[in-house]
Amino acid sequence: PSPPMHHETERASSSEETESGASLRQQRLLTDLARGLALIKAGRYNAAQDALGASLARLAEDLPDYQSLRSDLFRMHLKLAAHMGDLESARSWIRVILDSSSTPYLDLESLRSMDHLTDLIEPELWQELLGEIEATRP
Repeated sequence: PSPPMHHETERASSSEETESGASLRQQRLLTDLARGLALIKAGRYNAAQDALGASLARLAEDLPDYQSLRSDLFRMHLKLAAHMGDLESARSWIRVILDSSSTPYLDLESLRSMDHLTDLIEPELWQELLGEIEATRP
């Protein structure tokens, strides 16, 4: 058997590696996010989608407890889709947002009031989405 001090050293080292790994994952996530935001400002929407997609993937894999940031990334993807005039992508992101929401009725109203969606999304789609919510939630 190892002396007790050896186990404490192993535990401390393991804890530091875990913290260091988490910190590195957070740094990579923030780098992808910053890159995506910079690309949006530069008007490079396709590249921004890729960078924000990488951020979303890192969240799902490495940092699943960051629900608020995940929701923000969903909305960023939706906004990009709207700016690019990509109706199918916008529909998809709206559904992702509503499916992951604990308050889908409020989120639907919030999305419906977004200026960048009013020209892209027809009133019939908003009604369809409301019907989907009503069918699956009380």
